[in-house]
Parts: sequence; structure tokens; C-alpha cells
Amino acid sequence: MQYEDFDPSVRCGILKIGEHCHNMIVEDQWVTCNGENILWLPLEHRPASVAVYGSKIALGYGTGSVSFFEFDFRFLEGIEHS
Repeated sequence: MQYEDFDPSVRCGILKIGEHCHNMIVEDQWVTCNGENILWLPLEHRPASVAVYGSKIALGYGTGSVSFFEFDFRFLEGIEHS
């Protein structure tokens, strides 16, 4: 697996405690939530089509396969931020 597109200088955020994801989208090589990069998509997992419903995302690929993700942001409630 090659990560030639990965740029570690790109800011990857974590949602603030109590913040909910109101705007989850896939743009370029990232899944974003409220404008924060939350999941980087390697080249071989960049979709041809996307469907978003609440906290669920379906990524469709040119091969006909589909990946499903569901994000649960409730776990952040117990995390301390610096």
C-alpha cells in the first residue's frame, strides 16, 4: 500500500466535547465533519460515489464494491482536550 498522497502536515481535527457532527461530507481525500478532517482515505479507497445519512457514509467504487462507515462521536465525551 502506498501513501504518496498523504500529507502529514494537513490538520486532522477532533471534535470538541459535546459537539455533534451536523455536516459530514467526503471531499478529495478526507471524510470531514463540521469542516474538520476526521478520516483520511488512501488512494485505493477514494470513492466514485458517496451517500451520507446522518452519521453513516456509503462509499461506492468503480469496481462495484461499496464500503459502509458509521461514526459514533459520543466516545469523545470522556476525552480531555489540551
